[in-house]
Amino acid sequence: MIRGVTSCACLALATAASLARADSVFGEWIPPGGDGVVRIVETEEGAALRLVAVLEKDATDAENPDAALRSRRLEGIELGAGFRREGSWWSGGSLYDPASGKTYQARFRLDGPDRLELRGYIGAPLFGQTQRWVRKSDFREEMLRMLEVEPCGGRPMPARERTPALKPNGSVGPER
Repeated sequence: MIRGVTSCACLALATAASLARADSVFGEWIPPGGDGVVRIVETEEGAALRLVAVLEKDATDAENPDAALRSRRLEGIELGAGFRREGSWWSGGSLYDPASGKTYQARFRLDGPDRLELRGYIGAPLFGQTQRWVRKSDFREEMLRMLEVEPCGGRPMPARERTPALKPNGSVGPER
């Protein structure tokens, strides 16, 4: 009896945590290209964005307009700050693009439970570019879906390897 109650309580807590996460912009996100992880955190001012991981571990801020900052590592830098919630949007902040060294005004909002719509712009949102980011926990599954592969022993298996081969005698099956 107690085990059943404990299991139900654990399930309820896990479900509540999942629903809370689904309604929140806070957490780790993968921008297009998948070459880094950005963490959106709550601050006294509202929200801030920090680059917490990059594929190229020794990547530096080479395009920064401040020559003194060009040798700093990208991992760990603050990309954006000053965002405040205004309805469904988080806006009023600025966003640094390390690829160009430019800083833009920006706004973002959830576009589904595990998708983030981010728009960087100059002057007005009309004059900008929109990106769709994927929540980190769903990134692997999203990439597998895009690449048409399935997990196999902890590593992806290309779709061509899971498709049965046509044998010279016309039968279908793996070649040996």
